[in-house]
Amino acid sequence: MVLTLSYEAALPLLARARTALAAAVAADRAAGATWNEIAAVLDVSPHTAARRYRT
Repeated sequence: MVLTLSYEAALPLLARARTALAAAVAADRAAGATWNEIAAVLDVSPHTAARRYRT
């Protein structure tokens, strides 16, 4: 079975996922994770990870 969503229906899910990811990054940083470690999981450069999620 394939679940099909319209893009209008998917947008709130995307917003929630982005919020959850930002919270997870903040929690990991607070726990001592480096930007290099976070970047490796996100498959981006450390500079990009820091730019996107630095608070």
